[in-house]
Amino acid sequence: MNADAVYRGGFGELRIETDMIDVTSIGPEPDPDWDYTDHHEHRHFHSDTEDPYPTLKWVIDYRYWCEDCHDEHTEGHRACKQCDERISPGTMHFPGRRYVPGLPECYLNGEPISPERARELIVSMEADRIDPQ
Repeated sequence: MNADAVYRGGFGELRIETDMIDVTSIGPEPDPDWDYTDHHEHRHFHSDTEDPYPTLKWVIDYRYWCEDCHDEHTEGHRACKQCDERISPGTMHFPGRRYVPGLPECYLNGEPISPERARELIVSMEADRIDPQ
């Protein structure tokens, strides 16, 4: 799947091609609206930061050797950092396929250019449209 844009101006033809990357998840994903208060009144929530569950810790239940990939794996659960209560964060399923744009490939009159140069051309084209000289 591709997303293409074409701009024409005094510079010629600018074409921007962006591959759309399939990011459809196999399993459930974190629910961004999840909010929960445990039995000790400690609030837990999903965060859009590097740590999606800042009030929880990962507790390893056991380790095992995987013969398929020849590596050690762990199984565990999340628990409150303050009281160790076992917490299962909310999840959700997204129906259908989901795509996000990949890195753009830019061409000026058929020759590759950097995305930065393409942005400059688009900005100059918009400036000319707003303030024709």
